[in-house]
Amino acid sequence: MLLTDSSTLICGRLGGGLYIAEGELTVEKGSYVYAGSAVFGRKEGGTSVVNVTSGSLLEIDGQLIFCNEDKTAGHVTIDNAVLKTNKTTFVGYYGEYESESTITLKNNAIAKPFVKWAGGKGSLISQLIENLPQDFAEQPNATYIEPFVGGGAMLFYMLTHYPNIKRAIINDVNEDLINCYLLIKNNPEKLIASLREIKEEYYQLATIEAKSQYYYLMREKYNNEELAKEKRAACFMFLNKTCFNGLYRVNTSGKFNVPFGQYDYPNICDEELIMADHMILQKVDIYVGGYKNITKHLGKRYNFVYIDPPYRPLSGSACFIEYTHNIFDDTEQEKLKTYCDILTQKGCKIMQSNSNSLDDNGEFYFAKLYNEYTIKQILAHRFINAHAGKREKETELLIMNY
Repeated sequence: MLLTDSSTLICGRLGGGLYIAEGELTVEKGSYVYAGSAVFGRKEGGTSVVNVTSGSLLEIDGQLIFCNEDKTAGHVTIDNAVLKTNKTTFVGYYGEYESESTITLKNNAIAKPFVKWAGGKGSLISQLIENLPQDFAEQPNATYIEPFVGGGAMLFYMLTHYPNIKRAIINDVNEDLINCYLLIKNNPEKLIASLREIKEEYYQLATIEAKSQYYYLMREKYNNEELAKEKRAACFMFLNKTCFNGLYRVNTSGKFNVPFGQYDYPNICDEELIMADHMILQKVDIYVGGYKNITKHLGKRYNFVYIDPPYRPLSGSACFIEYTHNIFDDTEQEKLKTYCDILTQKGCKIMQSNSNSLDDNGEFYFAKLYNEYTIKQILAHRFINAHAGKREKETELLIMNY
């Protein structure tokens, strides 16, 4: 049996199964297989093979068993695809039975940010993980929360490394960014189709001058035209992949104004990554608006909140607020502190990233503002400034209520 070209095979959503006694099932080119349960190698003396390739999805909602009472073997090769099981997977044994069943994983995309983002935490992940609450991994039903999700480097790492996270909540004030998250979660095929179209048009252009013209036409369309959600998301992601430094910046009118980044063949449409992110986002509730949005969505048990707000500038000359028309000044920093106190009273564990900035008196601003919290200094690379000489290691803060 061959499934190709975005086909779908559904095997009993209410408890049915996919049973392959002999023969081969190949799933490729974005196709989707859903089974209530799956058994490979069921017939005595039979060997079954399942090949899943090219960004496809094999989702098993029940048990995935690669061995049964007659000890026959089943084999699955997953190449650039996603295998998801929601219950125990048995490979090579099941109770007292044993076989030579195998799962082979090849070149599989790992969920990670689908956009570049100013202030992204990819380079700081190891330091953030080192400072998680000591009991976090032991919590059986943890809720992970990010009220300023941005590119989501910490989000994707946490969801791919901590299976005890049963639910996540993300929020951001950027409507177009959240539109991308929602499309990737709910309708990735439409987004991929729009990105493919843009990629083909861009790659066909022979010169960097022609590509520059295309970029500015797309920027004009993004800023001034009413677009369908998938078209707007594709335009947003294209601009992110091709603009200077992958920077998202708008002027006081809210218009995106970053210049062209002079890229010949950027990865405009990473289908495997989008599908990997699609899978991981199924346990994520996604909201747009101010950070206080998260309050009414807190989990009933263990809540860990990672807060990555716009940083307070180190000095009057280097200011992150110039990258958005929403000013996050000292008044907003103080409101955020009050909100952290509220979350603390609700029993949430909080980690916040921010700058190690000084106030007008030359004293450390956050040490005074969060004087009852634990504050730790870490080293970070800054990559926003266009001048290579200013891309240096700087001290940042982790502010924690534990």
